[in-house]
Amino acid sequence: MVKLIAIALTLCCIPQLCRGQDWLESNSNETEDANLYLEQLEQLKQHPMDLNTCSSEDLLQLPFLTHNGIESIIRHRSEFGDYIDVLELQRCDLSKEDIQLLLPYVYIRNGPTTSPISKYNHSIIATVHRQTPNKAGFAEERRYKGSPIRSILRYRGRITHNITVRYTGEKDMGEPFAFNGKQKGFDYHSLNLQVNQVAGFDKVILGDYSCDFGQGLTVGSGMRMGKSVLTMNSIKPSFGIKPYSSLNEYQFNRGMAFTGRKKKMHYAIWLHRKRVDGNIVHTDVGPLLSSYHITGFHRTDLEIEDRKTVLNKQAGLHLQRNFKDLQLGFTAVGFAQSMAYTPTTKAYQRFNFRGSRYLKTGISYRYSRNNTLFFGETTICSNNSLGNIHGILMSATKHFGASILYRSFSKRFIPDQSVVFSEASTPRNETGLYFGSNYAVSYRLNLSFYVDRYWFPWMSYHSHTASNGTDYLVYVKYRSSKKLSWTVRLKHEVKQQTLPLDAYMRRLVDVQSSILRFNVLHDPSKTFGLRCRLEMSRVNEGNRITKGHLVYQDFRFTLLRSRLKVYLRFASANIDTYDNRIYTYENDVAYSYSLPFFQDNQLRSYLLVRYRLYANTDVWIKTAFDHKTESKGFGSGLDSVSSPRRTGVTFQIRIRL
Repeated sequence: MVKLIAIALTLCCIPQLCRGQDWLESNSNETEDANLYLEQLEQLKQHPMDLNTCSSEDLLQLPFLTHNGIESIIRHRSEFGDYIDVLELQRCDLSKEDIQLLLPYVYIRNGPTTSPISKYNHSIIATVHRQTPNKAGFAEERRYKGSPIRSILRYRGRITHNITVRYTGEKDMGEPFAFNGKQKGFDYHSLNLQVNQVAGFDKVILGDYSCDFGQGLTVGSGMRMGKSVLTMNSIKPSFGIKPYSSLNEYQFNRGMAFTGRKKKMHYAIWLHRKRVDGNIVHTDVGPLLSSYHITGFHRTDLEIEDRKTVLNKQAGLHLQRNFKDLQLGFTAVGFAQSMAYTPTTKAYQRFNFRGSRYLKTGISYRYSRNNTLFFGETTICSNNSLGNIHGILMSATKHFGASILYRSFSKRFIPDQSVVFSEASTPRNETGLYFGSNYAVSYRLNLSFYVDRYWFPWMSYHSHTASNGTDYLVYVKYRSSKKLSWTVRLKHEVKQQTLPLDAYMRRLVDVQSSILRFNVLHDPSKTFGLRCRLEMSRVNEGNRITKGHLVYQDFRFTLLRSRLKVYLRFASANIDTYDNRIYTYENDVAYSYSLPFFQDNQLRSYLLVRYRLYANTDVWIKTAFDHKTESKGFGSGLDSVSSPRRTGVTFQIRIRL
């Protein structure tokens, strides 16, 4: 293993959008939302923003841009007039890397260069995935009712300049593809129609859509802003109401939505009605909802029985007034469902919301002054619980910036539809203070740092009493040349958890976890690239120390005048326990990304090929192979694979017309 590591460290690696990739890796539990994020970026590439008409809200959709960079783009336009050429971006407070990342998403209408807007108005994407050997659910008396093939069909169409249509259909592995009274072909269907500038409205959406306003505390959607090497990205972009086209079968609205403006007031109104999956318990007082099923799986008899058992209804309103340097927003959403939600009576869930309806109202703001941005949102729920998130982004100079974020969510706060910066997966029972900074010492050297201190006033899943923790990260990036760069990332966290002493006693201890990552990137030519990573994990849990390490090597080839692209990876890991697991980002087919984690003594390799058959037709093929040197399988329960070897194959074709 030492020899393998030494050889790997002498190699270099593929130069991808490593900043965005690191952000995705830090949000490893947001897979479906990350797919939506990638699809949004792909749509922006197909229909980029005009630099002379885009707003700061539009630019906030690009996570690699800082507040100072966005303000400099808008300020340059107001001071010197419309952009004539994208080369003017060099006069803004943007690094060369920021400009290179930005160029695919912006253009100048009637500019000197050809407009990058896609000439294709329709695209059809078909994806099929198969894994061998089969999971246990296919062998145990056919617990899974469908085939082991996962299939996805997407359609994106622009009917006219102001009418667009989106459709998504999916069948997960184990789900049947059937036509009966409850199912029409695919297990999951999503369809929406968007019409712009009609009947006095700026936008009308019928079908599936998502809502996101302010900091996402009252109503939020998309990816939750988390802690990553992008230490200045503590503010959440607010995209308002957008058509929904992700594969997440739970977190979206279905109905109709309208946006418009009246003088200086912008408004959004939405109505929602949709059935969701839930486990129904029949009691003397009537049926009660004990839990939601958010996985979207309908493979077994029990999962099919719980399908679409609860009717959800929602109505919402958002008002926004923009001043010169100030933006104020008011959001109200009312929710009702067909039966009362009654979660389990575990002690840490004592203050969780119970009932069949609630109301949330919130006030959000953004105030910009010089190189400082103040932002935040306060939300109050109908059960008198309160949530707060407030932050400051400061750009002292072109090279140094800092971010401060305070959050406080009461133990009774209703986290449903809240997608916001937090340590826990849901914003409830938490108080925290985050400080992050970024210092571009020079073109070659960049330093990032953050520290996050958080408290849980009431007991949580991992603690039988109040607890706290502290999270640190240091990130260093050094460019040896235009083609070679090195990165080092150290993440250390200390948090309190309950550990059993014996059968009757338990105690609260500090659990320390550290992850050290070395990354080397090299791009010797436009047709060939290399990437190498060494990552080590260490966990100290009550004086019990466990370790893990991972090393991998990536290769990238671009051949046949860019018609053929090949990505290849070889990875090896030795992980002691599940707590030491290490996540790694992988290239995947279009509109998707893969973030597997390594466990035990595991080898993994994958090959991804993209080939452009014709000008309007692309094909992707990905093959991934896993092998454990010990006689251990993968997964657990019905999703487990007893064999130490596992192979997955994905095929995708995209046709644009």
